[in-house]
Amino acid sequence: MQNTEASSAGWTLEDLLHRMMPMHLLVDGSGLIRSAGRTMARMGITAGQSRLFDAFEPAQSRGRSGTQPDIAELASGRRLFLRQKEAPHLTIRGHGAPVPGTETGVLLNFGFGVALPEAVVALGMTDEDSVPSDLCMEMLFLQEANNAVRAELTNTSVRLEEARLQAERQAFTDPMTGLYNRRGLEVALSMLVRRMDGVAQAPEFVIAHLDLDRFKEVNDTGGHLIGDAVLCAVAERLRAQMRARDTVARVGGDEFVMLISESLDDAALDRLGRRMITRIEEPIEVAGREWKVSASIGMARPERGGRQTYDALIRRADKALYLAKQNGRGRTEIYSEILEEPGPQISVPTHQAPGHAAALGNGAGPEISGGAVPNP
Repeated sequence: MQNTEASSAGWTLEDLLHRMMPMHLLVDGSGLIRSAGRTMARMGITAGQSRLFDAFEPAQSRGRSGTQPDIAELASGRRLFLRQKEAPHLTIRGHGAPVPGTETGVLLNFGFGVALPEAVVALGMTDEDSVPSDLCMEMLFLQEANNAVRAELTNTSVRLEEARLQAERQAFTDPMTGLYNRRGLEVALSMLVRRMDGVAQAPEFVIAHLDLDRFKEVNDTGGHLIGDAVLCAVAERLRAQMRARDTVARVGGDEFVMLISESLDDAALDRLGRRMITRIEEPIEVAGREWKVSASIGMARPERGGRQTYDALIRRADKALYLAKQNGRGRTEIYSEILEEPGPQISVPTHQAPGHAAALGNGAGPEISGGAVPNP
């Protein structure tokens, strides 16, 4: 194929092609690439050595199969999609036309289309590898702007999610001790019941309601700041006694509730209660002085066949707690059905939901089942 003179200035067809079409291929009837643009050279195409279908293969396109066309078919003007064999991720798209003055020569011109950003990275392309009419740089700028906007939207979404989680944690957490509040406890209870739903027997867990003894003395003597510090120390000691799968919550001024996620027998529950009370009774040093409190605990198991609501469970634990207070404080009592029998030894009205004191510091004193439990 002879070069065709393009002008009196001595420009040849190849000169014009290199200047105006950086992704062109000039192919003869045998498939030999006679001329290749500078961007094609970046793809490893060498004029005079590379053959079109040795370097490329037809790529599947919408409505077209990937069958290899004849060289003559390339001049039909139909869209052509090719994939480089050595770099299958690079797909080019274009069309061809016959070369004037030749019988079988075909001029093909390609572009990367939407794959341009990937090609820029893979081939190290610069502005010199495109012509002004191609708008390649504009597309790249739009791509970068799109990436920047997407990154900012992602960051905004992450910040909103973090804010949502923080608000959720605050809604479920007692701000002073870092334990669950009543709302968090109810969520933990519902999850525990749901996890055990469908089990033939009653859900396997225990609820323990703990109320501090002699805490009013701390408040009266040291003030609420000292009382708050003592409550935080008690919270840490309770958390240390519980396992990771158990739940500890502060539900009132000096009231705490624990969900123990397995059903222990009475002896094991009594040992657990005594261990918690012993740890709480150890002196707490605040402001250079030792402060001492104790605790009474009422424990209860879910009612077999009953609906395991917070109010129903806490009512059973309250009755056991009230009995522990009546029997001398600083002890653990476990709920049994006998506490439901009428008698003078215990009378516990419906539980009044705590929670207001949690927002006001340690509060003035506990209430159990709506009746005041006497502080020593």
